[in-house]
Amino acid sequence: MMSLPRAWSLAILAVAVFVSGGCSASTNYPGSPPPATSVAPVLPPGGVFLTDLGFTEAPPEFSVPASVKMQSGYNIPELINVLFAGADGPVVYAYLVANLPGMGYTITGQSADSIVWHNDDWDGAFTMTPAQAGLTLRRTQ
Repeated sequence: MMSLPRAWSLAILAVAVFVSGGCSASTNYPGSPPPATSVAPVLPPGGVFLTDLGFTEAPPEFSVPASVKMQSGYNIPELINVLFAGADGPVVYAYLVANLPGMGYTITGQSADSIVWHNDDWDGAFTMTPAQAGLTLRRTQ
């Protein structure tokens, strides 16, 4: 039969091994949020992020074709507005149709000269005429 001090020594050793093995694993409790992960936005081929054009309030994943030249714009927390020459309208239109889903947006309406889209945080629209083209992003939250 084992003496009481030896039994306690083995029990303490077993607990120490169990506890030290459990410390290396992360603890997830039911109902706790998963660890935050940051994923860098992916720039579509031929694009440039609005944030790289100086729109500090724009969603970080939103881009436009790098080949077009912005004429003017607004950069406020709730509203981003970018105007282009009318000749650039078809290029911007084609780029947005091809890339909005990959940027995390759902296209909800589309015609020959306009697009409407949204995600959980932003609503957006683009329209073009022969004289001018423009897009607007409006924060929803």
